[in-house]
Amino acid sequence: MRLRDLARDRVVWLFVVLTAAFFYRPLTTETFFFRDLFLLFIPKKLLFAEAIRAGSIPLWDPCTNGGQPYLVIPGNFALHPSNLLYFVLPPLFAFNLVLVLHVLFCAIAAYWLARNLELPAPAAFVTGIAFAFCGYTLSITNLTPLLLGMPWIPMTIGLTHRALRDRRSIAPAAIAAAMPLFGAAAELTAMLFVLVIVWVAFARFDVSPRQRVAAVAIVILGAIGVSLICTLPATSVIAQSARGVEHRTYESFTSWSVHPFRLPELIVPQFFGRTDTLEERDYWGRRWETEGFPYILSIYLGVPVLLLAIFGALARDRLRIALGIVALVAMILACGRYVPGFRLIYDYVPLVTIFRYPIKAMMLALLPIALLAGFGVQTAKRRSLAIVAAAIGVTMLFLTFVHAAIASLLFAGALFVKRREIAIAVVVAADLLVAGFTVNVYAPRSFFDEPPLAGVVRKLAGPMRFYAERHLLEIHAPTNEVRWLEQAELQS
Repeated sequence: MRLRDLARDRVVWLFVVLTAAFFYRPLTTETFFFRDLFLLFIPKKLLFAEAIRAGSIPLWDPCTNGGQPYLVIPGNFALHPSNLLYFVLPPLFAFNLVLVLHVLFCAIAAYWLARNLELPAPAAFVTGIAFAFCGYTLSITNLTPLLLGMPWIPMTIGLTHRALRDRRSIAPAAIAAAMPLFGAAAELTAMLFVLVIVWVAFARFDVSPRQRVAAVAIVILGAIGVSLICTLPATSVIAQSARGVEHRTYESFTSWSVHPFRLPELIVPQFFGRTDTLEERDYWGRRWETEGFPYILSIYLGVPVLLLAIFGALARDRLRIALGIVALVAMILACGRYVPGFRLIYDYVPLVTIFRYPIKAMMLALLPIALLAGFGVQTAKRRSLAIVAAAIGVTMLFLTFVHAAIASLLFAGALFVKRREIAIAVVVAADLLVAGFTVNVYAPRSFFDEPPLAGVVRKLAGPMRFYAERHLLEIHAPTNEVRWLEQAELQS
């Protein structure tokens, strides 16, 4: 499938409708705000929008560390293409739209890759919906660099695949591989490079080994070269930061490892409890999380997607086997400190301490799992798959995990419908969308209105800056929504 054909593809427009309906709240009267968004990313974008609307370039960032050059801070995404939206749209709406569009981009890019692998539309739809609307992808809307880089994984793989298959230029793949670096997603870019190497090594192309090596080298070196305009200035800033000069301890390196007790969340949404409330007891998995709260809010994939991926990997195809191995290794690495011998990675793998938080390794598994699920729609043995799905459904029902039980039993039934590929796609989409609806939390747009007292304090303080030590807040909130905690911190 050519990229130009996507505009006429009905599945692409279905993704548009589903994404708009799913994110109707931040697209209308509310806003994303959670964690790093309200303290870091949104203020920087409001500063950017204010500068460009005043006809100037934002050269100085007064919001961080007493002031820093704006253009060289990686997390400001100063050269990211999405900044064009701030020229024409209200800043807060533009910020929300960027996040929503990148989830949509994830779905379309993964779908396009699957279609280039000659998967039929329903199977490719499963790949797109699984990649874009799994719990992990939805969770990183509040970790903006990761979301900005995520859709470029399938896009880079697709452009590389097409270049080697059709003897086209590899340059577009190198440009696509550079885009996560414009979004400050260096760790994700490294994982993308790993996936490119695996793909080129195991996919079937009528090219020589030398041409494969050359293609990989061009993609990786080209991406690094294209991104130097933003990464090179950032290196001096990073080198002077705490992250650049400190030696990361093993405890710090393995922060936010996925505890084995959390793995049931792969098939049971909110297995450890809710993450959107003020009441700490609502998230009963706090004892197994670094700092008592998950870095990634949800790792849900669902029984249908995981079963399809497992059965999709059971084929005599070296690429599918390789993708299955990559996904399995990534999931194991995500468990970090809970994996026997993981300390050896810290002690003996060069430069590994650049990476933070083992749970990020799960990003490497998402596209392989989504693709294998698409293959599973087309090739899995119906009877065997249905038996396993039904058995899981009955077990989940017995354990009172209602969502997982319904998803499993509906999936088992869909395997026997006349147009089973479409039925499977419907079940997978419904499962992920229903489970994902509670992952992100929103606040009214007025959340970012300046409190009246701030103007008075600013007038009295003049050019001075305040330093606030960490302190315990006692929140008397009208509801149990976590936004009241952020709002109190923002106002203070």
